[in-house]
Amino acid sequence: MVFTGRYSITQGGSNRVGFFEDLTTPNRRDQTTGIQSGNTTATRFRPRRDEVSAKFNMYLSRGRVNNNISYGVQISRSKDYRVDIQPGA
Repeated sequence: MVFTGRYSITQGGSNRVGFFEDLTTPNRRDQTTGIQSGNTTATRFRPRRDEVSAKFNMYLSRGRVNNNISYGVQISRSKDYRVDIQPGA
């Protein structure tokens, strides 16, 4: 009998915090031209996926009949974490 276990994490991310990396400068939009200046949206986006699997594999040899039996369980979980900050004027 052979036991196989596996745990894996896949994590991506983005850590942009404002265009100028300063959250104290407010974002301004000119009323006439519509052009924005100052700070932009601060974003932190971190997708993550966890996977766990456990499997048993057993080889049975009985005279003329050979059999390979395997069974197991697999669990996956995905998570998205996002934060947006809009500095006020």
